[in-house]
Amino acid sequence: MLFAAATKIPRGWLLKLDFKDAEIGREVRCKFLASLFLCVHSFMIYYIVNVIFIYLTGWLSIVYNASKMAF
Repeated sequence: MLFAAATKIPRGWLLKLDFKDAEIGREVRCKFLASLFLCVHSFMIYYIVNVIFIYLTGWLSIVYNASKMAF
């Protein structure tokens, strides 16, 4: 319950996730972890694609400017 005090989440909200039935609790944990996994991976893919795009456009501009200077 220290987590609830630290984040100012109402105590009842955390108790709702702490089911007595292990199957329901496992299902909630799996859904939470799956959504967290998808969120993190979508952010990582977005970040990697942006970095690659910036890197490639940087190299393309360097090559383009070098070719303009060469001729």
